[in-house]
Amino acid sequence: MINLPDNPGGGSSEDGYGEDSVPLGVRCASWVNGVPEEKVIDGGKHLAFNSMEWDRCKVSGSAGKRTEREVFLTHVKDCVDAGAGSVMSAYNLYHGVQCGHHDYLLNQVLTDEWDFDVCLLRDFAWGIQVCVDATNGGMDA
Repeated sequence: MINLPDNPGGGSSEDGYGEDSVPLGVRCASWVNGVPEEKVIDGGKHLAFNSMEWDRCKVSGSAGKRTEREVFLTHVKDCVDAGAGSVMSAYNLYHGVQCGHHDYLLNQVLTDEWDFDVCLLRDFAWGIQVCVDATNGGMDA
């Protein structure tokens, strides 16, 4: 769980590694580097802005580009750069678009900009709402 939790009551906050992007990215990259020794596929969740428990399938996060990159995505990039075998999208919306359908996050940032070409997973049962939108948005499974 590589989210940056807004509060300790968030759904997966207890599974997280911290609340600061820099040490969180270092920890995540170290974890990704160590997991292949155990012959399992590693993965980071969630991409991105999944920091609220209540109504997390409806809430829409937003951030300016600088905040997005320096605070909310830098640790995910560290995980991807370390060779993550998968990344999981999130239930929530970002700028009004379901994260599992999000062309900008999944196609433009993760795939095109960061060259992630392994496995992009949806978040559990409600991680996508419309299969066509998810596929067009870049979702693999």
